[in-house]
Amino acid sequence: MSESALLVRSFRVGKRICTMTLPNPAGGALVLSAEWVPDMPKRLTKKEWRQYRAGRDSVIAEAAALIGGGIAMVEL
Repeated sequence: MSESALLVRSFRVGKRICTMTLPNPAGGALVLSAEWVPDMPKRLTKKEWRQYRAGRDSVIAEAAALIGGGIAMVEL
């Protein structure tokens, strides 16, 4: 885990790996970011959506437990 991050988790979505990072707070809102390797998908199949949501939801639950509070999620 990066020293500048509270949480870093990776999971497989189809042929890609999604890595979600929750940085250490800098006095403002925490922003959970996602990085895709080898590239960001333009579209996901139904199976990939299920994989992504399962991985994302697991990361969100772990982040909420880590910070001791609720998390609001907005995906763009």
